[in-house]
Amino acid sequence: MSAVDGPRRSQVRETVLVAVLLGLFGLELALVTRGFSSLAPALRATVLLACGLAIGLLPLVAPMLRPTPRPLAIPRAALAACWIGLFLLVSLHSWPALTRAMHRYPLKSALCDIYPQVTVNIRHLLEGGTIYQEHSELNRRVFPGWLPLYWLPFLVTTAIGADHRWLPPVVLGALVLWLGLVDIRRRPPGLPLAIAMVPPLLVPWAIVVRQPVVAGWSVELLIGAYYLLLTWALREKSPILLGIGLGLCLLSRYALAPWTLLLALGFGATGRLRQLLRAAGVTAAMLLVFYGLPFLARDPGILVRSYLSYGKGFEREWARPASDNHLYEGYGLAGWASDHIRGDSARRCHKVQQLHLVTSLVVCALLAPLLVRAARRAGDPYAPALYALKAALAVFYAFIPVPYPRLWVVPAIVSSQVVAAFVLSPQDRRPK
Repeated sequence: MSAVDGPRRSQVRETVLVAVLLGLFGLELALVTRGFSSLAPALRATVLLACGLAIGLLPLVAPMLRPTPRPLAIPRAALAACWIGLFLLVSLHSWPALTRAMHRYPLKSALCDIYPQVTVNIRHLLEGGTIYQEHSELNRRVFPGWLPLYWLPFLVTTAIGADHRWLPPVVLGALVLWLGLVDIRRRPPGLPLAIAMVPPLLVPWAIVVRQPVVAGWSVELLIGAYYLLLTWALREKSPILLGIGLGLCLLSRYALAPWTLLLALGFGATGRLRQLLRAAGVTAAMLLVFYGLPFLARDPGILVRSYLSYGKGFEREWARPASDNHLYEGYGLAGWASDHIRGDSARRCHKVQQLHLVTSLVVCALLAPLLVRAARRAGDPYAPALYALKAALAVFYAFIPVPYPRLWVVPAIVSSQVVAAFVLSPQDRRPK
């Protein structure tokens, strides 16, 4: 074997790894946007889980990519122009789908309860009332258990008199565009960067075009924007941005909580406790400003009642007929679990909630040694923590008691950043 055979084989292996990761991302995005709907629900959900785990575990355990000896260079101005042009093209193609979604899924529908509850919360806030208390303004007794940044941003659309539903796609789209331009300015403008920039743009486009109900009746694109900033901060290795991203995500949903322990472990294993403290300080300040002082200080019990309200919502969904709930749409394994648990709907739902908690904690425990090993090998915890986040979320959402299809916006966005981080990893290891 000649001296060049080894590097050539390594280059082929690395190309295959990137191709496999891109293929897995494409398969997951197709599944998230209701592709392969002919598969049995349990099989489809299993494939989606396996795909998500593979996207997270492959870069976590695979050999690190090496810098390309002679990377294909692209003029920075040309790459920026192509990026803006592609963004405008995707936006123009998505605009009619967004408009149709607004008309096809009216807010006054009995099936839509998210935006009406957002409106109630904001009205109570502006009138000086109590947000976190039971009310019957939506024709049934409900406790508004959402965390603050799930609904507070809609103060903006309230102030300008706009339809709330435009805020999530506009925020996510603007963030995708801006982060792409920042990447072009900060990174070598070559083929790896061009490849890495496409997946984050594909996700919102595919969601809007192929699953318009997400834009019509949910705020998931806004939550996706929070996770996009968090995962980009991990790519950028910025403790301050990481703290902001953590704050945004923790103030909107509980899914991130188990992974934060892994993140802290990765920082500790690489001796970067000072960076961890900086990120934690920013996150703690956000939690205090947006939740602790205005809400928890007045009523410390709302955190527990908010969490319990999710359980009641799950039980209501489980009590509906199988043909009219979200358990058998091929996204999560709750339907499969329901078929194998005895008892009434409330008991089965409770058992699946326990299973959800156990699996979320177990997967984090199993990921811990892989994360520590990868972080020590890379010299920092940022990219390994991103990969571990993807794997943890794959399990978290697979066993969630009610697998609403809209929830998979976040895993798809995280996947897009995993692809970007892996493709750009040789550049990120170079001294800045």
